[in-house]
Parts: sequence; C-alpha cells; structure tokens
Amino acid sequence: MHGDHLFGLYGLLSTLNLTGRKTPMNIFAPEQFGPIMQSHLSDFDLYLRYDLNFHPLKGDNPSLIFADKIITVTSIPLRHRIPTYGFLFREKQKERNIIKESLKEYRIPLVSIPGIKQGEDFITGSGKVIPNRDITTDPPIPRSYAYCSDTSYFEQLSQFVKGVDLLYHEATFGSELADLARETGHSTSIEAATIAKNAGVKKLVIGHFSARYKSVKPLVEEARSVFKDTIAAADDAVITI
Repeated sequence: MHGDHLFGLYGLLSTLNLTGRKTPMNIFAPEQFGPIMQSHLSDFDLYLRYDLNFHPLKGDNPSLIFADKIITVTSIPLRHRIPTYGFLFREKQKERNIIKESLKEYRIPLVSIPGIKQGEDFITGSGKVIPNRDITTDPPIPRSYAYCSDTSYFEQLSQFVKGVDLLYHEATFGSELADLARETGHSTSIEAATIAKNAGVKKLVIGHFSARYKSVKPLVEEARSVFKDTIAAADDAVITI
C-alpha cells in the first residue's frame, strides 16, 4: 500500500468515470486498503457511475481469488514493511484436440466428442477400440506467470511460485546493499535469482530498481551469476511465454 504502488489508481478511477465507464470494477488489495479507498472517494467528492467491488486480501497463505474456464489467479503473501501480496496466474489445462479427419474415418457421433476431448478412447459400432492418441492431438501446455512486488527474501516464496514459466521479482538493490534491503523490506538481485533457481522457473524478470543505480546492468549480471535466464524489466517490453 505504499504510494508508488497505488497513487495512480485514484486518477484511473476518476478518468474512467469521466469517460463513461459502466462496467463494474473489482479491486483486490490488502484489507487495510478498503477504508483508505473509501476515504479518498469521500474526501475528493468522487461519485462513480460504475460499481467498485473491493476484495480484501488477508492471511499468510496463498489463496485462490479468481477462476473461470480459462485461468486461475492466486494471491501470494509477501514480506514487506506493510501488508503486501503478489499474484500467480495459471492457465487451465485445455481439452485435447480432435483430428478432423478421424470424425469421418471412424464415424464418430457428436455425443462421443466431449469424452474424447477428455481423453477417452472411442469404440466403433463393431466394437473396435480406437486409442485416443490416434484421433486427438495434445493441447497447448498451460502457461503460468507470477508477479512478486515489494518483498524481502524468504525461502517459502520459492514454493509458492514453483515451476512457473515467468517470474517477476523485485530486485531493488545489489548484494553490496544487502543490509539495507533487509532494513527496508526489499530483495537484492542475488536473492531474486535464488528464488527463481530454487523454484525451477523458466525465466526471471527483475525490476523495482533503486534510483541510485544509473545502469541496471550490474544487477542483471549479478542475478545471472545465480540464474542465467534473467532479464531486466523495461517499459513497453513484450515477453512471450
């Protein structure tokens, strides 16, 4: 709930109101932010034309906060000077893809398609079993992304983000300022890389760099000494998972 993470929200709420938003907005944030948000709306006489639904985050364990047929979102408790949470996004496993030619070849009826997509074999009218692998192809591998904002290093975090394809982890300081990192509730680039290594992630993006660094290259190089596939976050960067 520090200003560099939330001040922009107030302007966004107001701008969307002025531009005619009607769709409800859901905000997921530490429970302590609820009264602060309402106070701001009241203090600045903001009457929104759309519903604002606040979902309080609390607790010391990961918690599922959203799910639909495509994706799940889990809140991740972090360790900062004030309540802070990260987020884990995971795609759900898609169904298997039926090979179109097999529909005609084996005269597969529509009623059998849902089961085949779930992995079932097909039995023809004559009793012949057609293995599922012969009439379907594998679906895409589900992708995952974890966003870990301000946090000090703690080993359990590597379990929370185990095996994700892409991990964003703050790396405010270099290892030469490890004491300051602990004092302010932040991580060093080495610590971010250690989380990535222990979690077995595929790619690490580090960011939230202290303004004292005129170049982030030393921080990236330091992280790469522990976890090779590390890059620096940059405005307008596009990362394919």
